[in-house]
Amino acid sequence: MLGWAFEANVGEVKSALEKRGKVKVELIMIRPDTLAEGLKATQPEMLFSPLALPDIEIKTEKNGKEKQVRVTLKGVALFDRKHRRTEYKHAGSGYVSAWYLDEDYDGDCFVDCQMFFDFRKKPALSKLGVEVPDDEFTLKLTSDPFPVRGYKRIAVKVVDVYGNESVVVRDLAT
Repeated sequence: MLGWAFEANVGEVKSALEKRGKVKVELIMIRPDTLAEGLKATQPEMLFSPLALPDIEIKTEKNGKEKQVRVTLKGVALFDRKHRRTEYKHAGSGYVSAWYLDEDYDGDCFVDCQMFFDFRKKPALSKLGVEVPDDEFTLKLTSDPFPVRGYKRIAVKVVDVYGNESVVVRDLAT
């Protein structure tokens, strides 16, 4: 399937279609800049990129009477066109530039509740009089704990080093 944008639950739909029978679904993003005059990619191999589906782990824990959740980004699965197979990239491999967590996804609007970035180079914040520990500039793979809320669903958005975005949605068991 080729597209400029995919719904957040595309991974679940893909899995459901593949479970029905002998069909393999590959999700390929068409670069949005191919539509803009003057920004068109000139090399054919740059026109399409595989949609990487985030691989996450959800753990629940008790904090007194309240149930809290932590999400860990394990990696992303992407389709390697050259070898015609799905390739797995671990979250700490340098392929993921950033990931975002919507702690109470309503199925419509993605709200960044927690954001995690991988800085290739530490910003020169000391010139501004700001001191930040070095570990704050590396990609954190596990979220801070948060309570289960009204919609009882989360969404995780991953941005890769090429600027491609992909989202996975999961229901939280109550």
